[in-house]
Amino acid sequence: MMAVDSDSYYSMNESAAAVWELLEKPRSLDELCMAILADFSVPEAECRSDLQALLGEMDRHRLLTITTA
Repeated sequence: MMAVDSDSYYSMNESAAAVWELLEKPRSLDELCMAILADFSVPEAECRSDLQALLGEMDRHRLLTITTA
């Protein structure tokens, strides 16, 4: 993925790319976790923790904006 405003390129593994595609429309952490659990064999607690870390990293690099409902 290319961040045009910073001319930076970010590579993603398969699960991160799946999350990126899911983020085409706003979704809650719960919605993201349920979608990932349907496609990947991972414990729910690990999924949630990994998602929080990934989303935090994406937010730090200004690739997305995290909002609260």
